[in-house]
Amino acid sequence: MFSDPDVVKRVREEFVPVALKAALVNGMAGRRDDPESRLILEIGRSRPAPQGIAIANPAGKVLTWALMFEGRKALLSFLDRGLSRFRDFPDAGKPVAAERFFRFPVEKMEETPDSGETLGAPAAHAEGDRCPSAPARRAGTLVCRVVGRALDAEGRLAADTTRQENYVEDLFDVPPEVGTAFAGAARAEGRLPVPPALCRLLVEHAYLGQLDVRPVSPPVPGHREDLRRCEFTAERVAGPAGATRLRVTGRTEAFGEDPRRDDGASFRHEVRLDWEGYADVAGGRLASLVLLARGRERLRWGAPSFGAPGGPSGEGGPSPLAHLPGGRPLSVDAEVRFGISGSPVPESEAVAAMEEGEAGVPDPAAGPLPRARDVQRKAREFGEGLDALLRSGRIAEAEKVLDRALEALRENPRLRLSDPGSGAPPPPELAVRLEGKMKKLHERIESLARSHRDPSPVGDLMREFQPLLAAGKLSEAEALLDQALARADALAAD
Repeated sequence: MFSDPDVVKRVREEFVPVALKAALVNGMAGRRDDPESRLILEIGRSRPAPQGIAIANPAGKVLTWALMFEGRKALLSFLDRGLSRFRDFPDAGKPVAAERFFRFPVEKMEETPDSGETLGAPAAHAEGDRCPSAPARRAGTLVCRVVGRALDAEGRLAADTTRQENYVEDLFDVPPEVGTAFAGAARAEGRLPVPPALCRLLVEHAYLGQLDVRPVSPPVPGHREDLRRCEFTAERVAGPAGATRLRVTGRTEAFGEDPRRDDGASFRHEVRLDWEGYADVAGGRLASLVLLARGRERLRWGAPSFGAPGGPSGEGGPSPLAHLPGGRPLSVDAEVRFGISGSPVPESEAVAAMEEGEAGVPDPAAGPLPRARDVQRKAREFGEGLDALLRSGRIAEAEKVLDRALEALRENPRLRLSDPGSGAPPPPELAVRLEGKMKKLHERIESLARSHRDPSPVGDLMREFQPLLAAGKLSEAEALLDQALARADALAAD
């Protein structure tokens, strides 16, 4: 959407654009009481999903949310709508419910009432305070920045840097343990192998396109990965005083695919790269890293709803704005370049030890904390089983399963429906709302089945419902229910 010059112009001139990295703000540990966390949590309270686009006033009150848009005209109308509501609600002077749209303007979700909380954020962090959404990094962590570019047919860097198949930026951390292992290996004479953990980190982050198509350590269960080649070696060369410099060379071949995901999307991705660069070791740690990778990348990504390789594409197809969470068709077959530069986290920003729930740059493929894995596995199995019942048309059985789950939640509210770390049961009105919405969803699924309409898209959405409940993310669980209800209504109207 931000590749449209008219949209970019309007946003720059009429709004204050703020981009929040979902992996950081969604992963803030606990409910913090600093002003910035309260502001972010208030904005997130009404979000329809972990991602989306919100227009808020300076008091942090969300005026309107949208996940997708019917098309370009709808997107521009969304901006108009935000400005209109801002004129009516310029501050916290009077309550404002957050409008929410699954797809603007045709699929509206239930509004989120104003919390009544008065918010205010300082102009800057107090001295010594770490930004609550900033990753917690231990001393010795190497913070690495990645820039990737595609080349055009003439061998020049592609001029269009607004599209992720032409240009990407990323961040990742090399943990202290990995840097120390590299420093230890650097004491050997001659040409030495680079530790596998560091090699894999480099390959994981050198690719074009969206996260779902990452060929190595894919974040989506069921994607197949094949790291066909991953060879890096290093040898000492002349370097700066006080450091050991090593020349690093390597060759990698990474492949990933999923011929057909449950949601209909499919992709095939291959990245072949030759690497060269330098690494400095000092004080028993990896102190700096500069690498350049050259090679070729081939990628095909699509779904029946929005284009190749899974379905029709081209002129006359649905607008990419109509399925923003799923992305748009990607087709890459080009020479590529990747640059990686890494430097230690500044001492002023380093933490002595991680608090529970904190981490460095979040990686969706890294997995949950160990004690949460079993709960998430069970929640995933629950969602998959429920989805299988819905897909097979066994509606009555699915309803019985959900009834038993709801009964368990009512019997154990402290365990099942409490905010993380609060130990308190949810407000009674929230439990009543959730139960009422689940009942409505059952009725609409049954109605779809009776009218011979496929309810499986609703089941796809509801896969994340139980994991959200298990994690105590009640607002997100309710938002997902709203999204499922809106999708059921849309299916019934087709």
